[in-house]
Amino acid sequence: KKTDDPEHPITSGSIHTRHTKTFLYGRLEMRAKLPYSKGYWPAFWTLGDNIREKGINEGPGVPWPGCGEIDIMELIGGTNTTYATCPFDDHMGNNVVQGTIHYTDEKPAMQRACELKEGDYCDDFHIFGMEWDENCIKIYMDDVVYNKLDISDIECFHKPHYCLLNLAHGGFWPGDPDETTVYPMKYYVDYVRYYQ
Repeated sequence: KKTDDPEHPITSGSIHTRHTKTFLYGRLEMRAKLPYSKGYWPAFWTLGDNIREKGINEGPGVPWPGCGEIDIMELIGGTNTTYATCPFDDHMGNNVVQGTIHYTDEKPAMQRACELKEGDYCDDFHIFGMEWDENCIKIYMDDVVYNKLDISDIECFHKPHYCLLNLAHGGFWPGDPDETTVYPMKYYVDYVRYYQ
């Protein structure tokens, strides 16, 4: 949202389960209605719990992406369908979510999109989740799997991860807000559930 503070005119938020709850295999899902509008970047994702603390060049932990990252849902808000900031972004907008799996030496095209045939993700609640076992990660929206990866030989996906939910604003991927950006914006999360 916009604030009256000239040094920090926009606020956004993030919550995570680091140091409180980790996950290894199982089903992790969220039911949510997503924000829209240029410059917004809601996400539901995991990181390996052994990640090196941000800003530390040496010391314990594994640097990203070696720790593993599972982007269960990311949306780049706006009505544009193409963005020039990343070479693999060929389809974005209020009706498209991305599911991406990051790790060291990742194979190309580990990002997949799920586009609604009608309407936008801000119109109603949807369920975003992943099923994760010793062999495979499957990312789905409303029980439709739209990305999957054989992880049987990828070490970082056989270690615990923690969960993050955030609403970013601006930045490299979504770009800056413009005159079409709507304020305030809300990310409605009905629940996050984990099943073993």
